[in-house]
Amino acid sequence: IMRSFQKILVIAIFSAFIISGCSKDNDTPDPVVPPTNKELLTAKTWQVGETYQNITGTRFHYLRGGENTSGVNMGALRINFNADGTGSHTDVDGNNYTLTWAFSSADESTVHIVIEGTIIIDWYFVDIESDVLEASTNVSTNGLVTAKWIPVP
Repeated sequence: IMRSFQKILVIAIFSAFIISGCSKDNDTPDPVVPPTNKELLTAKTWQVGETYQNITGTRFHYLRGGENTSGVNMGALRINFNADGTGSHTDVDGNNYTLTWAFSSADESTVHIVIEGTIIIDWYFVDIESDVLEASTNVSTNGLVTAKWIPVP
């Protein structure tokens, strides 16, 4: 009888270890923290996917791989933002330039860009997602361009 009791005790203790080892963990996953606008902006190199331009009341449209009533092939146009406030810009002719940039509003809905220290561009109504960047800018006293930028593949 003593041997049977010892076997039952060993089995019970062993079972208790197995059951406690297999108990459900109460670990909850860390909450997903969405990326900041800065992280989204600096994560990719951007190319123009589409623009709408209104210059002195005349509307022009550019769609990558599609309609182009602007008269300018924007296929080479690129912009890259670095986290340290620097970056690069490739114009429609494929020329590369350095730039500096900063959010110019507390809600990060405007971006101030200076290309080669002399060309100033202010983007307004900026919306930044992981796969699209939308912004509008004045191009003259009578012109407005709204652009949808997409990541370079």
